[in-house]
Amino acid sequence: MSSLFVLLGGLYMPLIEDGNVRNLVNSRVSDSFGLSVDDIADKVKNYGRFSAWLGGDVTKIKRVLNIVKDNGVSPAFFASYEKTEGYNSSWGWLNHTRPQGDYYQDAENVAKWIVSQSNNTTDKPAWIDAGNPKDFVPQSVKNEGNKHFASLPKGTIGRVIIAGTAAATWEVYYPKGLLKEYNGVQDYGKPITSIAKTIKDWGGASSGSIQFIWPLKEPFRITQGFKPGIHFGIDMAGPNPGDNVDIFAIADGTVSRSDVSTSYGEVVYITHNEGEQIWESVYAHMVAGSRTVSEGDTVSQGQKLGVTGNTGQSSGVHLHFELHMGRWTQDKRFAVDPEEYLGKEVDGGDDDTKKNYVHLLRRTNMRRMGVRGRA
Repeated sequence: MSSLFVLLGGLYMPLIEDGNVRNLVNSRVSDSFGLSVDDIADKVKNYGRFSAWLGGDVTKIKRVLNIVKDNGVSPAFFASYEKTEGYNSSWGWLNHTRPQGDYYQDAENVAKWIVSQSNNTTDKPAWIDAGNPKDFVPQSVKNEGNKHFASLPKGTIGRVIIAGTAAATWEVYYPKGLLKEYNGVQDYGKPITSIAKTIKDWGGASSGSIQFIWPLKEPFRITQGFKPGIHFGIDMAGPNPGDNVDIFAIADGTVSRSDVSTSYGEVVYITHNEGEQIWESVYAHMVAGSRTVSEGDTVSQGQKLGVTGNTGQSSGVHLHFELHMGRWTQDKRFAVDPEEYLGKEVDGGDDDTKKNYVHLLRRTNMRRMGVRGRA
């Protein structure tokens, strides 16, 4: 796994190859991942304090997980984190705080710590392991990592685990640091990968949150904005007229179409699935022969798709970009203003998905009719 940084739309975004890791970092600490307390309890009875403290008693385990849930923390995240951390008699749940009261009181204390940490906007990544106090990460890497960490939304798992676990910090920002030849002590595991894999193995699903990046690197120009009923996307160009610049996928997804259109010229459509929500992004007017993907290909966020061009019905070198809420290729009814979503976290898999979707369609239709205000 590697982690590179690019400046897109004014935001530093890491290109983490493993989509499961990226999703976990951006997930809310309260996300259920589609798993209930009953789904988890029997699966963790042989791990960490569930075994050492609770003796694998499923009834006691459920009590702990319900306490955690009642305090705003995902039982799936808490349990998988405990499994990954393992048992150390000197520490309380998750090995980050000293034990507070009995097992149940300590679970409540740790849950409150998780919520507090997820909302902490002054903390930084854990660049140095307390048990291995060596400062070996290059300052340039720290600078970029600090910028990304500061951009993480409040309430996310990344704000907890990256600030709380040095191995997680290295895993995301400096993978080489996990190796003994770099840290000088030992080979470390990948805690975020482990937690994400555990949740997946338990039958958990993606949290349903996504953060779309911009399809062009800065500096770029927006030459035409979204106009409901008239212009169903935004036009973007390089810093100078006539520049041919690379185009990138705004998120992980699957290519649903890659061909040549009379109007859009060389064009690529990508479908993005987030929980129950489906999105589709459209990249048009590419240079002839520059498309790097084909229909059915799986793409990663930040992957190059082609180069801005002037094919199809176009009057200059640019990217015409559209974002559709739902997979209805070429159905303009579901186009939304990309500037409202690029570089921002989008929820797509929670219980309010359909309600939010209907609300957005109503709001969009009102805008098309020239109506201003809240739908």
